[in-house]
Amino acid sequence: MDSISDRQLAGYLDSGQWQGKAGAFGYQDGHDWLQILEGSESNVVGLPLELLAEMLQSWQQEANLG
Repeated sequence: MDSISDRQLAGYLDSGQWQGKAGAFGYQDGHDWLQILEGSESNVVGLPLELLAEMLQSWQQEANLG
């Protein structure tokens, strides 16, 4: 999370976008002061798609062997 000015913070708080969010922000809302530095972007918003693809591929391979 980048540093934000008092004005940016006040604007964000006034917007009400923080309500109902874990940590008071939603990465998926596209704020330029939030970035993923490491790891899975899809995991941050709720579903690790890379892991899901690996699990489905493994399941398919096991199904084809049995």
